[in-house]
Amino acid sequence: MLEVELSFVSSLTQITSFLERLLKYVAKSVLMEHSEDLQWLSTYFEEPALLSRLEHLASPDFHIPLIPYHEALKILYHSPPNQVHLQKQLKEDEEEFFKKKVYLSVSGQLHLEIFSSALSNVFTFGPAFRAEKASTTSHLAEFWMLEVELSFVSSLTQITSFLERLLKYVAKSVLMEHSEDLQWLSTYFEEPALLSRLEHLASPVLCVDT
Repeated sequence: MLEVELSFVSSLTQITSFLERLLKYVAKSVLMEHSEDLQWLSTYFEEPALLSRLEHLASPDFHIPLIPYHEALKILYHSPPNQVHLQKQLKEDEEEFFKKKVYLSVSGQLHLEIFSSALSNVFTFGPAFRAEKASTTSHLAEFWMLEVELSFVSSLTQITSFLERLLKYVAKSVLMEHSEDLQWLSTYFEEPALLSRLEHLASPVLCVDT
């Protein structure tokens, strides 16, 4: 993931202009340096228009359109220009997700990025909420999240080494302080390998590959 911060922006045009130049640069570089790979991908995935799309992206004719808000909503909801359908969809989305008034915390990442410039390595650990309509067994509406920012990192090994120490520390702490709970979880969920997995995670044998 590429994350970009633009300061002192006075209009949306400045952002779209920056994104345009970035996309054109990437498209041109890929076309120049990986033309054979693109040909293979185009054939393998049966996408004959792959090259032409990238060429259009790299051309001076490509521009990011500034879409009005109501038009963006139509695209987002894949709805035809049917105002009745669009209004119904918007009304459904405005319904209260938690069925009561709540105050949602936001990610601390933005604050951490500022602090890390002065303090180098910083973290937050706190509750996070999602107000999306994702009431499935695969989505959590409320959870605790650890966010970490490491500054002045010169190699991937520094990050993997930090993650390795963090995982080992957590695994050792859980094994030492909550062994009875782990035994119960292992029995209740019929996961006999739960303890052995954590022990392996806490052992010197485990190494995070780069």
